[in-house]
Amino acid sequence: MELLPKFVAKKYVSIGKLSGSHGVLGFAKVYPLTDYLERFDDLERVFLFHEDKKPIEMKIEEIRDSNKFLLIKFDYFKNPEDVTKFTGALIKVPFEERFEIEEEDVFYLDDLIGLSVHLPDSTYIGEVKGVYPEPNMVLEIITKDKKEILVPFVKALVKDVNLETKKMVVENLPGLFDDNFETV
Repeated sequence: MELLPKFVAKKYVSIGKLSGSHGVLGFAKVYPLTDYLERFDDLERVFLFHEDKKPIEMKIEEIRDSNKFLLIKFDYFKNPEDVTKFTGALIKVPFEERFEIEEEDVFYLDDLIGLSVHLPDSTYIGEVKGVYPEPNMVLEIITKDKKEILVPFVKALVKDVNLETKKMVVENLPGLFDDNFETV
């Protein structure tokens, strides 16, 4: 099972992952990392982040919908071989160009990183270090004891997220944050 890269950067926001090429004209098969596919329609350019190389600015020439992928023709790619070299690269936009979310209890993954994590009784647990969006939304929390804990980002566990106070409240299930949990 391969997890997509966790979101850690604040300067850019990941909106897609290049998954390969499609056809002979150099279309890129892009797996969207956003719930708002219409955001691609309004973009004129994006930045491609591949390995540790400098980001590449690319203009979008055409977009086609293809089930769970988008087929995007970028000006940078002239043939399938050009696209294949960048398989696995992340497609990002500058942080200030992201959509405003108006829905309640919907968050950008980047906004969750750095939040302090508390139990309902206000006990401090740690901090959100990363977010793994696939296959299921999982938070990577580093506890005050420097332990790494993975917590599903579901309403049953995450009771409150307050971006203004930079605080998240997580339910304390047996064994989730302690070493004393015994199985029956």
